Amino acid sequence: MKKSYNFLSLIFFVADYLAIVGAEYCTMALRDFLVGGSKYAASAVLYVDWIQFWVLIPLVYIIVLQIKNLYSRRAQYWQILQSIAHACVYATLTIILILYAAKMSETTSRPFILLLGVLVFILVSLVRYILKKIFENMGIMQIPVLIIGAGKVAQRLVDAISYDAGMGCKIIGFLEDKPEEKKLLQKYPLLGGFDDAEKVIAKTGVDYVIICAPKMFSEKLNGLVYRIQPLVRHLSIIPN
Repeated sequence: MKKSYNFLSLIFFVADYLAIVGAEYCTMALRDFLVGGSKYAASAVLYVDWIQFWVLIPLVYIIVLQIKNLYSRRAQYWQILQSIAHACVYATLTIILILYAAKMSETTSRPFILLLGVLVFILVSLVRYILKKIFENMGIMQIPVLIIGAGKVAQRLVDAISYDAGMGCKIIGFLEDKPEEKKLLQKYPLLGGFDDAEKVIAKTGVDYVIICAPKMFSEKLNGLVYRIQPLVRHLSIIPN
């Protein structure tokens, strides 16, 4: 599992590099197009040193994306977008500082660096969304999740998981004594009742459990948590 995850992280790394290089090409083309019709047309074509283009700029972005844990953590897609946006801001500022420190700022277009940050955000976000959807459709990089509860709150949770490309969760089924949402059971199996939690966890080997039963009495909920917490790696409780 760890080797598979490392391989997929490598795919994201390569995809990000290609997206950054693609953003550089797009930025140069857009800058040349906008400047080409001006009085500076004679010097309109932008030149970027190959070391900056292929190594320095992509490397800075990749390092900052790594610092933001975008190759190792799972999160809701809006949180991923937020992290990518922050990474692009920090990378842009870092590149500007490096250019000034290396005394290359006079030969590098500052509007190019700023516009590049915007396009890197757009392309990296788009590429990551596409990859996440491809992995989801192929059943790759999906975490098996058991949901305890099958009511209205559980339905909202399932909808959120289904429409979010960042989480990468695969619902294996539900536990519920009195199922309320028939639509859930048409799509996912009912694996048993609340008292079957230990047996189902042992049989499926699931490590991620979400308790989504807000109508459950606090004493019964506490007892359920006490019983299954030692059996799984991650246990979450969704309030009403």
